[in-house]
Amino acid sequence: MKRKKRNKAVFIPDGTEEGKGEYGTLGKEYDAPLLKTLIDFGGEGKACEVIEEVGKEMDLKEVDYEELNSGEIVWKNNVRWASDRLKKVGLLDKLRGGIWRITEEGRNYYKDENGKTKMRGKGSKSEIEI
Repeated sequence: MKRKKRNKAVFIPDGTEEGKGEYGTLGKEYDAPLLKTLIDFGGEGKACEVIEEVGKEMDLKEVDYEELNSGEIVWKNNVRWASDRLKKVGLLDKLRGGIWRITEEGRNYYKDENGKTKMRGKGSKSEIEI
């Protein structure tokens, strides 16, 4: 798929984006697939590998594959922002060497007392519900 440069857009702190043309997958929709991927990886993984797996888990739109002015692809950038959000609320840790790890709080937050997952990312194929 040929990448095109992203139109100028305004990024809004709640994970949404306002700009010209079609909207991409909203930022918070990456949270569930990111946590699910970390669980699938046994609790932790190299950020670059986790990001690629999250991309496979998502139902991404064409606009998500556009390139930002920084050169990074939109959806990969959104996964990184999701990791920052989850770290701030204690659901994910970032270790040396680019390793991301789900915390025990992260696991518990997304599981009910029966051990069933209760989170679903709207833009994902995962079984997790938000």
